[in-house]
Amino acid sequence: MLSAKKWDKFEVFTLFLGVFTTVFIAMSIGLGVTKFWPGMTKENSDFFTMLLGNTGLQAGTIIWVGLFLARHKMTWSEAFGLTSGRWFSNSFVAIAAVLVFLPMAWALQQLSAVALTQVNVAAPPQQVVQILQGELPAWRRIYYGVAAVGMAPVIEELLFRGILVPFFRDRGWFRVAIWGTAVIFGLSHFNKISFIPLTLFGALLAWLYVRSGNLLVPIATHCLFNLTNFFFIWFQTQIVEWWKRFQLL
Repeated sequence: MLSAKKWDKFEVFTLFLGVFTTVFIAMSIGLGVTKFWPGMTKENSDFFTMLLGNTGLQAGTIIWVGLFLARHKMTWSEAFGLTSGRWFSNSFVAIAAVLVFLPMAWALQQLSAVALTQVNVAAPPQQVVQILQGELPAWRRIYYGVAAVGMAPVIEELLFRGILVPFFRDRGWFRVAIWGTAVIFGLSHFNKISFIPLTLFGALLAWLYVRSGNLLVPIATHCLFNLTNFFFIWFQTQIVEWWKRFQLL
């Protein structure tokens, strides 16, 4: 079970303000550089700005969380239960959670797309999905894969589950700790058709953290979830062709 953390509310506010400020500065630098870089295409400009924004988010989160923990006089292991055992059972839980939830997430996303279309609301996929479905150099596709599978889960779990879940839970707001953070997690992806499945996924990740007390459990679950989605997006054409051949057998 997740132990009490007693995060100071002012320090939590300072942490998130610091992260947002770092991302804003990084993206502003990116926009400024691309504006005065002669001959840069819009595609390269967008990628460069996004690259700096992601770098700002990742570096900013690590730095500001480190400062946050230093003010609470805690190590990373103490703060996020990284030294707790039960590695085999925790790994099994992560794999099982993805296997059970992933088909539900895909179904909910399709239902959301259909429902939004019925009320004449545009329902495009997430921006990164649109990018991956287009023509990309191999190195850039690999970067998106590393960012989605290896970087984003760590940063998002640190902020949403590692900081916010115990912050609300320790104040007696258990439902806010699970569902409030899940809604914020869903909204943070800025996509209509993914909001419901990602909100439910956020609630699942929060529950896994509270249950295990080890942040590596939701991180591993999140990584596996993103890895599976990335695999299907990258090999979407081949998978469709394979499925058509299988139906002809």
